[in-house]
Amino acid sequence: MTTRGTASPLRLGLARQIDLMRGFGRCLRRVLIPVAILWCSALPAANGVPDLSGIWIGSRDGGQERDTRTPDYTAAGRQILEGYDLFVDDPGYSCSPASISRLWDNPTPTEIVQYDDRVVLIHEYLDFERSIPLDQQGHASGLPARQVGHSIGRYEGSTLIIDTIGYSSGYISTITGIPQTESLHTVERLTLSSDGNSFVLEITNDDPVAFASPWVTTRTYVQRPGLTRLPFDCVLEDASYEEF
Repeated sequence: MTTRGTASPLRLGLARQIDLMRGFGRCLRRVLIPVAILWCSALPAANGVPDLSGIWIGSRDGGQERDTRTPDYTAAGRQILEGYDLFVDDPGYSCSPASISRLWDNPTPTEIVQYDDRVVLIHEYLDFERSIPLDQQGHASGLPARQVGHSIGRYEGSTLIIDTIGYSSGYISTITGIPQTESLHTVERLTLSSDGNSFVLEITNDDPVAFASPWVTTRTYVQRPGLTRLPFDCVLEDASYEEF
C-alpha cells in the first residue's frame, strides 16, 4: 500500500519511461528535421523535374572553369579557323550572340525560368532570350537557319536536355574562331547537383563538316547571394571588342 501523495514504483517507472521517450523524440527531431530539410532540398521540384530556376553564373572556383580542350578539326574546319580574324569576323560587332556557347561563356549571369511547357533562358549578354519548348517530340522542318539554331527540350531525372539543330554558319567561339556550320547539332545537358546549389553544363557539338569527332565542353554554374541580371543594352555604334 502507498500513502496519499507518494507515487508507487510502478508509476515512477512509467513516468521515467515517458520522459525518456519524450527526450528521445526531441533528440530525433533535432537530428532528423535538418537531415530531412537537406534531403528534400536535393529532390526535384514537386512536378518531378529538377529546380533550375534562378540566376546562375559560371564558376571559377575550385578548378571549375570551362573545359579548354580544342576540337579535332577536319580539313574544312581547319581552313575556316585559320581564316578567322577576331577584329573583323566577331558577330559581337553587330550585337549578335554568335552561338549558344558564346551566350553561356560570357562572364555574365543567365536566368532560368521554368514553365510546364517550356524553359526560358534569359542571358544578360546581349539581353538574349531562348525559349525551349518541352512539348515537342521532334524538330520542326523548314525553319530558317539561325546562329543559335532551333531547340527542343526534355527532362531526364536531374538533367535538362536541350537538343538543337538548324544552325547557320558562324563561330562557336569568337575568341579563337572555332567554327560552326549548318551541319552542327548540339546537345546541352544541365545536371543539377544534389544540394541544388550548382549545375554542370555539358555541351556536345557534333559538326561533321568542321570536326572529325564530336567536341564536348563542360562548365559548372552556381548561384551567388545578391546576384542579379542587368540590362546589357548593346548599341551598334558603340560595339567593339572591348565591349564584349
